[in-house]
Amino acid sequence: MVEPTGPLAEADWQAHRPAVFGAAYRILGSVAEAEDVTQEVWLRASAAGLSEVRDLRAWLVTLAARTSYNVLGSARVRRESYVGP
Repeated sequence: MVEPTGPLAEADWQAHRPAVFGAAYRILGSVAEAEDVTQEVWLRASAAGLSEVRDLRAWLVTLAARTSYNVLGSARVRRESYVGP
């Protein structure tokens, strides 16, 4: 359980970072994009109020998955809008 006083502690993040990166990498298939998603999750989690979170690992991995799917969706739109030569 996360301490109810606020932001994500560094120790908590280091414990769950591999799971966040792994989820993003399995969805995206790219180390660079997975690192970007991992950093985005860190920024969102550090700014979020985590007092209501029961399972921090599950919450972080879910956030990583949703962010990864958003990245995939925007990449598909970029590919579809390419006019080409």
